[in-house]
Amino acid sequence: MAEGDHAEEVEHFKSVCAVDDIVARQFLERCDWVLEAAVQDYLNFQEGRPNAFGPEGEQNEQNRQNELRHRRPEGRAAGPSNVLIPPRASRSSAAVRRMGPPFQQRRPQTWTEWAWSLLLLPFHFTFQSLYEFYTFFLTVFYRPALAVSDPEGDVRSFIEEFESTYGTEHPTFYQGSYSQALNDAKQNFRFLLVYLHNPSHQDTRRFVLETLQNPEMMQYIANNTLFWGCSVKTAEGQRTSMAMRENSYPFLALICLRENRMAIVLRLEGCYDARDIMSVLDVAISDNRPFLDGARLEREQRDIDSRLRREQEDAYQESLRTDRERLSERRRLESERQDEEQRIRESENAEKLKKEQFEALKRTIAERLPEEPDASDSNCVRVSIKFPNGSRHERRFLPDDSLELLFNVTLVHPDCPDNFSLVSSYPRKTLHCAPPWYSEYGICVEDPSEIQTFRTAGLEKAVMVLVQNNDA
Repeated sequence: MAEGDHAEEVEHFKSVCAVDDIVARQFLERCDWVLEAAVQDYLNFQEGRPNAFGPEGEQNEQNRQNELRHRRPEGRAAGPSNVLIPPRASRSSAAVRRMGPPFQQRRPQTWTEWAWSLLLLPFHFTFQSLYEFYTFFLTVFYRPALAVSDPEGDVRSFIEEFESTYGTEHPTFYQGSYSQALNDAKQNFRFLLVYLHNPSHQDTRRFVLETLQNPEMMQYIANNTLFWGCSVKTAEGQRTSMAMRENSYPFLALICLRENRMAIVLRLEGCYDARDIMSVLDVAISDNRPFLDGARLEREQRDIDSRLRREQEDAYQESLRTDRERLSERRRLESERQDEEQRIRESENAEKLKKEQFEALKRTIAERLPEEPDASDSNCVRVSIKFPNGSRHERRFLPDDSLELLFNVTLVHPDCPDNFSLVSSYPRKTLHCAPPWYSEYGICVEDPSEIQTFRTAGLEKAVMVLVQNNDA
């Protein structure tokens, strides 16, 4: 047969027993490539037991097969989502990691029994062959599927049935599915003790009453492990049983985090008293606690590193935020400064332009001033204009000249401020003589709709006019 034909059996054997290809093939070939027989043979070899398929172990294997048949028909089915792989054990500690029911030696047969067995041998051989063919046929063509169920509901129903049968004095069962119990034990670095309950097994009742309900055992389990149990008659119990691959009952398995995976570190099969179980549990827990402590320290270190990274990231982000705020503030201040400078430049430019326009207008007004009346004219009005710096300027006007002419004469004088108003000395009053356009350059106070003349304003002969600087 080609080597690739048994690749699946080899890989499965390697995953269960943690051996290399050569050892896996040796045991499988020795057992005619029957996986369960090869695994059992390897475990017996590790524990120093006789070969289950040799002359000395034939009865042990037959007892095991009978037990499995009484329990339930098993097809090849997938285990639960968290399949546990037993770690490779050294020969010195194998007895601690896997304990089966004590081997009972058969008494020697008498000559009569031997002769009777020889007589029945053909019938037994025929019956055994037909039975094996029938079971092989069922295995190949009929694989009963596990009923769809609620794992947590299976556990609750088991606990209720257990308490109704044996009472409420028992180790505290984990209230959840097998996967939840595994995850809880993994996250909290605790040992998980799994109990598979077979209500039809002959040793189950004695084990519950004498071992599980032992006060010292109950206290020991509460102090050292999470305790999960389920009946193999339920779908959840069957799935767990497929992962455990137990051979006999009562069955206990100790599970813990080892090398970053949950692994079975101790298997107990058969009815033992509480002191023996606590003794082997002590050894297994002591041997494997360093793995839990190491995993706990590793997680704590990861948490510390993660917290430091978060703090560094937070500090870095805070620094970035502060830098962004500072940069934004600098940009805002720079923008405000530039806007202010732009506003000042625009204001200065506008003021400069207005000044230039005003000076141009003054030159135009100066060029257009009419000639001064002749001094011999008796009707002319002599006006003395006094500027803020004390200088004076005299000018003659006709009585019917508009006071706007007085304003223009004053405006174009070099000593006149740009923003001014005129006040007569006697009677003292403000002369409203500024034209409308002057409002863009100065202050016009209550200018009438029509500017008066000298005559209508009551200014005759000689008049003193004061120039007031409105910006002073």
